[in-house]
Parts: sequence; C-alpha cells; structure tokens
Amino acid sequence: MKKLIVISIILVSALSLAPSLTAQSEMPAPEGLRSKRKSMERPRIVILPGERPSDSLMAVLQNELTDQLTANLSDLGRHELADRRDLERILAEQSLQLTGIISDSASAELGRIMSAKEALILHLVSFSQKGVPPEDEDEGEDLSFGEQLILALVEAAVTSDETPAEEYAGNIQTVMSVTVRYLDLESGRTLDSFTLNALHTGGAAGKSRTAAMQMLRSQMFQRLNEMFLLNIRFAGRNGETLLFTPGLSLGIRPGMLFSLQSAPETLNLNGEELQLPGRPLGYIRSTLVSDKLFEAEALRRFGDWGQDIQGVEIVSHPFASRWSLDLAESSAGASVGLVINGLYPVSTLMSVGYRNFEDSRGERTHGLMLQILPVGKLGGALPMNLEAGLNLELHLLGRGDDGGHTVTAAAFGIGPQLGLRLMLDRNSDLILTAGYRLFGHSSWEYTVTGKDDDDSISYPAVWDAPAPEVLGQGLYFSLSVQNFSF
Repeated sequence: MKKLIVISIILVSALSLAPSLTAQSEMPAPEGLRSKRKSMERPRIVILPGERPSDSLMAVLQNELTDQLTANLSDLGRHELADRRDLERILAEQSLQLTGIISDSASAELGRIMSAKEALILHLVSFSQKGVPPEDEDEGEDLSFGEQLILALVEAAVTSDETPAEEYAGNIQTVMSVTVRYLDLESGRTLDSFTLNALHTGGAAGKSRTAAMQMLRSQMFQRLNEMFLLNIRFAGRNGETLLFTPGLSLGIRPGMLFSLQSAPETLNLNGEELQLPGRPLGYIRSTLVSDKLFEAEALRRFGDWGQDIQGVEIVSHPFASRWSLDLAESSAGASVGLVINGLYPVSTLMSVGYRNFEDSRGERTHGLMLQILPVGKLGGALPMNLEAGLNLELHLLGRGDDGGHTVTAAAFGIGPQLGLRLMLDRNSDLILTAGYRLFGHSSWEYTVTGKDDDDSISYPAVWDAPAPEVLGQGLYFSLSVQNFSF
C-alpha cells in the first residue's frame, strides 16, 4: 500500500507539471502576417515553365510536376489561374526566355500581358536512379530517411549519368528534388519558396520513378496550402450560428480549421504607433459553405467573441495527448495516450498504462493495459463542460502462483464513464471522471520454453487454495490532463 501511495504522489506531481511542459509548443497568436492572402479577392496567378533541363527524361518529369502544381493550385481555390495556352503563345510572341531567374523588366512585362501580379515556377533540381543492393545484402550502418536522402543527393551530384544500374536492376533507388518559387511579377522578387524531396528504393526503374513522383505529388498540395493560408473575418450571426467570410470563392470547404483572434491593437509609444497582434480567442471548424460566406462550429473558446474577430487557417490538425491517474477501491493505475480528433465534439482516446489490482486473497496483481475510449463532449466549446464515454480495456495480468511459477492471464474491462472538463488554459484541460467497470479475466497459466525458443508449452497455474480472482469490477475515479499541440 505504501508503494501505491508513493506512485500516486509521483503521478499527481507529473500531471500538475504537464501544462507547463507543453507550453513551449503552444501555437503562436495567428497574426495576419502569417498568411499571403491579404484580401478577399482571388488574385490572378500564372504558372511559369521552369528552366528546361538538358536531360530529356528530366524535362518530361518537370512538365508532369508542373501540371500537378497547376492542378493542386486549382483545387486549393485561392487564385484565378492564367490559361497555360495563352502563356505559351505570349512567351513565343514576345520571345521571352526563362533562365531560372526572370529579369525585373521581363517579369513585369509578362505580368502586364497576362494581367497577373503573381507567379509560381517549378524546377526539377536533381534526379538520379541507380541500382542498390537489397537491405539484407547491405552491410552499411542503418541510416535515417534524412541521412539516406542527403547521401543519395550527394552521390547523384558526383555520379555520372552513364553509371550503370544493371547490377541491381530489380532494386532501383530513385532520388528527386524539386523547388517551387513564388514570385512578385511587378518586381521579379521571390516572395516565398519551398523544396520537395523524394527517395524511393525498390522495383525496376519505371516503378521506382513512379513511386518517387507520387511522393512529390503528395507533399505538394500540403506545401502550397501552407504557402497560401487563408485569413477569415467575422461576418455576423444567424441566430446562434457564426458566419465568416470568405466562402467557396476562395477555397473554403467544410471541415477546415481556423484559429481566431481579436483585431490587432494600436499602441502609441512616444508618438510612434505600434501594432500589436490580437488576443487568441479560440478555434472553429467550417460547416456549411456558400460562395461568399461560411457557417462555423465553435470547437474551443477562451475569450470574449465580439464583432471584430478575424482568424487564419490551420493546415495541420492539432495533436492531443492525455495523462491519467485512476483510483478504485481495489485498484490504482496510470496511463498516457493520444487523442484522435481531440479538438472535435467526438474524439477517441487510445492509451497504454499500468494498473495494480487487489485479488480475492488480499494480494496484489500487476497488469499492463491497452485502453480505447470514445468520448463525446456535451457542453460544446465552453470552458467547462461534460463529456461521456464508453471505456474499453484489455489487460495482461501477471503474478506468482503457489508453485513458484510466474503466471499470466488476459483480462477485459468495459463500462460507461462521465467526466467534467475544465479548461486550464488555451491548450490544456483538466478532466475529472467517474465510471463503472465490468471486469473479467481468463484462467491463470504459465509457459515453459524448450531448447528451441519457438517450442513452448502452456500449463495451468498451481494453487494450494481456490485460484485468486482479480477484483477489477466496480466504481472508479480518474484525474486527467489533456494537452493540445498545434
């Protein structure tokens, strides 16, 4: 019992520190400067052909990736795309040449002709393929993906195109690197850029190349979305429904997440006006979307929502973790887990932990636990609300029998629980829960392993008295801290 008390004190201390440990990863206030989108209009943008590679295959691959870039930008819906056929005609008529860096005069002229102020240029920087030994034949040290990619890029830079790959023709390694630049056509200045890298090993040359291209495509949309984040503005209320602008016209779709803040504040310091970012207010999710407006569902609210609200798009869904300590009349345990869709009204906790049970002999039984807990919030986005869930547990129990063997049993627990959720700060919640657990376990067994590790036999546990029953059923209480990282 003293050990349980010590463990409980340690766990409670750890839980009290959890919010401060995650404070370093809090999402910064969503300043408008994080977004390239300054207005609610769709600016016209042109996709310019990158400098043509000397290698014919690289030229074909670059064209395919440029087509993918155009398709992704169209799906994103943030821009009006200039017609590529018009671009090709104008480039030919004006004898404009792209050498990788557009001159100020050429870019301004192109922008004027195309009625565009912005442009994207994609360039396939490197591409190489070579045969490599399969993993079981590779005697080198294990390398991370990043280390493999750097090594492959270096080798591609110093290896001749004529290097034969026939030795391992069925295990080709493909390495590709692509840059995308975002240009201001009026000045020719690069506003932003990103690099995509892909490394794939396996299959013949064509199969390996296709897989690497797919890796680049899967990265491209995410990076474009991050480059062109949307700002939103509060437009009013329809009853209890929040309305924001823009809508479909700028690519708003149902299910998008946004971080809200108050309007920036102006501070006069010694006659100089300084603009301070607004205060964080919460998070919303778009639901019904029209051409110019969208309805939003409040997911998390930690400030006064007046009329002057604005926000910025969240591309990556938040990561949520939960630390828990539970106590019952005959058991105590601790667990840590991940919360899937933790910001939403319905989420799922998946956790692992340890639990110590009392049995029918008054002795202690130890158990490792896997928990799945679907949860629904009953109070919306308020700082204090209720949540209800169905707790599902699997346990691997262990103890010693009367014959001196280490014996194990499998156990299953299920039951409802009801919790009170209190918001500690914008990224942390304290959850107090009460629940009831139905509990049962299998017969105790021990395993004898033969000379061959694969040769093992299970035997029933040896008991001088009736086999002990683990007392896992009954009412329990838990204390949890849930943290969000954006």
